[in-house]
Amino acid sequence: MKKFILLILLTLVSMNSYATELKSFAKTCNNFIIYKASLSAVCTAENGARYNTSLRLRGINNSNGVLTADADSHVMSKFHTTCTKTGVDSNGVLAASCKNSKNAYVWTFIDLNPLLRNFNGTLVYPSTYN
Repeated sequence: MKKFILLILLTLVSMNSYATELKSFAKTCNNFIIYKASLSAVCTAENGARYNTSLRLRGINNSNGVLTADADSHVMSKFHTTCTKTGVDSNGVLAASCKNSKNAYVWTFIDLNPLLRNFNGTLVYPSTYN
């Protein structure tokens, strides 16, 4: 009987930690749309509900034709002022054609997975909930 109660208790603790966990946004969100420096998506909450969510991207910039990210930045992204044809694929990778120092446009990519999470159906920066 004690083992059975312990098993139930461990299961409840495990479920509670799952419920408050930040989820990978690329695995739990889809329908990504980039408009200027904002990312919109449809994300799944823990109860299975799907929510439209959006987030203003921070710290992503064009550095001579290469997208770079400052994960701790609180400064709004500026890549959209010198990049065109932006999009996010189903793996959470932002792609854009960005102007370099020779005024030529080159394709560049940056993985947004280290920067963003899905918190119960809402796009967030992990530091917001740490």
